[in-house]
Amino acid sequence: MQGELYTVGKYHAPGLQAFDMDKGIDERPTYVLFDGAEGSLVGDKALTAKTGDTIRIFFGNGGPNLDSNFHVIGTIFDRVYTEGGSIAQEHVQTTLVPSGGAAIVELTVEAPGTYAIVDHALFRAFNKGAVGQLKVTGPSRNDLFSAKQADVAYAGGPIEAPRLRTDGDPVLQMGESTFGRICAACHQPNGLGLPGQFPPLARSDYLAKQPKEVIIGHLLHGLQGPVTVLGMGYNGTMPPLAFLSDNEIAAVLTYVRASFGNSLSRITPDEVSRVRGQTASTP
Repeated sequence: MQGELYTVGKYHAPGLQAFDMDKGIDERPTYVLFDGAEGSLVGDKALTAKTGDTIRIFFGNGGPNLDSNFHVIGTIFDRVYTEGGSIAQEHVQTTLVPSGGAAIVELTVEAPGTYAIVDHALFRAFNKGAVGQLKVTGPSRNDLFSAKQADVAYAGGPIEAPRLRTDGDPVLQMGESTFGRICAACHQPNGLGLPGQFPPLARSDYLAKQPKEVIIGHLLHGLQGPVTVLGMGYNGTMPPLAFLSDNEIAAVLTYVRASFGNSLSRITPDEVSRVRGQTASTP
C-alpha cells in the first residue's frame, strides 16, 4: 500500500498523523510512503524471498492524490494484473497504479541480492520515503553475470573508488553495507555526490567542522535548507533515517568519516542513543 502524508498542520484523519489541508489541496505531500511509515519495508522489515520463487505482490495506492509508478529496481514483472483484474500483461518494467487503484504483480528473481522497491518518480523514493526492499537469498549466479568489480559511477568529477578496507572490522562492514543500500543513491557510491544536487561526502569540510551530535541529528531527523560543502551551495531535502538502529547509524557514520579521503573519529551507538533520547524527551 502506498499513500501520501501531509504533516505539520491542522486536521486529523483516522489512521493518519496530523496533516495540512492546504498542502493536501495543493497536492504536495511532505511524504510519500509505503505502508504508512518511512522505513516500513527496509532492513529487518524488508520483504524476503528465495531465488527461483514466484513472488506475488498485491499493491494498492491509498492516495489521496498521486498516481504511483510501481517498480522493483533490478528486475521486471513477469505479469501485471492492472486494477487487480483477471487479464495479465507480461514483461512489464513499471506499472502505473492510480490513486485509489490497485495492481497485482508477479516476478521471479534468479540471482540473490537486495532489490529496491520504489515509486519510480524517484524524488518520492529517495527524498520523500517511497522506497522499500526485497531481500532475495540463494546461491550466487556467476553464470548469469560476473560479481561486482567496483562502484565508480561518474559524478561530475574525478572518479575515486573508496580505498578503505573493511575486512575484519564488523562495524565498518555494517557501515559499508548501510551506505550502499541507503546513502549511495544520492551521495553516490564514491562519495562524490552530484554537484548542485547532493553534497559530496569525500574530503568533506562540512563533516569535519560539524559536532558529532549535529551529524547524528541529520540522519535521525533529516536535513532541509541551505548548506555549503567544499565551496558549493546545496538546498535540498534529506529525509530522516530514524528507522535505522543506533548501531546502523553509528556504523554508517563511522564508515563515511573514515572513507573517501576523510580521517575522522568514530561514532558509537551510545552517542546516537543520546541524541535520539534528547529528541524523544523534547516536548
